[in-house]
Amino acid sequence: MTTPTFQIHYFSSATTYTGKQTESLPAPLPLSQLFDVLESKYPGIREKVLSSCGVSLGEEG
Repeated sequence: MTTPTFQIHYFSSATTYTGKQTESLPAPLPLSQLFDVLESKYPGIREKVLSSCGVSLGEEG
């Protein structure tokens, strides 16, 4: 059985900071914990990138 994941898409400074355009993260992950997870993977991203970014949620149709 595979672990469920979701895809996060990075744009602009987030792409530069992470070195990635997309990344899969384990699901489920509460949105309230997303920035904490990203900060643990990319130290400093909260202050340098996430403090001025937006989050958009999409569904497959």
